[in-house]
Amino acid sequence: MEQSGGSIVVDSKLGQALFSAFYLPHVRGAIEFDHISESPDSLRNRDVLVVEDETPLRRLIGTILTNAGYNVLEAANGQQALLLCRSNRDASTCC
Repeated sequence: MEQSGGSIVVDSKLGQALFSAFYLPHVRGAIEFDHISESPDSLRNRDVLVVEDETPLRRLIGTILTNAGYNVLEAANGQQALLLCRSNRDASTCC
């Protein structure tokens, strides 16, 4: 993520909820989404698009999310992600 200008912050304390934040670089022409107000449990059985150019890391993330109950779509780069997204969902729900 750093090579693209983004970062990840994770804060874990015993007995408290896990906090994680993903800071992604701005992309010209990107679509903005409304804030998600649903609980994490209500998001299960939803699609998650994992985009990572390192295959072992992408597969590990996909396996973890699949085991947590998410439907995972994997792509090695942005172009692949857009093609995958468009072929699996209509443009209004994904990209």
